[in-house]
Amino acid sequence: MARTADPRRRAELLDSIVDYLADHGLSTLSMRPLAEHPGKSTRVLTHHFADKEELLSATMDRLDARHRAWLRELPGWQGDDSVGTIVRRTWDWQLQEDNLPVARLIREIEGLAALDELTALVDTWVSAHARG
Repeated sequence: MARTADPRRRAELLDSIVDYLADHGLSTLSMRPLAEHPGKSTRVLTHHFADKEELLSATMDRLDARHRAWLRELPGWQGDDSVGTIVRRTWDWQLQEDNLPVARLIREIEGLAALDELTALVDTWVSAHARG
């Protein structure tokens, strides 16, 4: 009988995937290095995610949740400051050396989406890895 996926381990895995993508980008995504990053196998990924589309969707959701949490921690987020001040603080946060990989990943996703290539990239990636 197959073991049930542990939600806590899945969340840890998603954080690791987001970190991997922040360091390596989305356009060169491949299952084996993605799984090896946290010291796992591709089998672990298939245990936690029904298919590659679910993995990518869950990863984007986790990236969004992490980014929103970081933004909520900025001073003035509760409406005390102007939008311009919050935007400047957001940029200041994103330009901190520790945050640059995630900021680059977010810009890459925005760029692909703006060019209407994100769906094509995901579709191509899923098709190319459908056997693996």
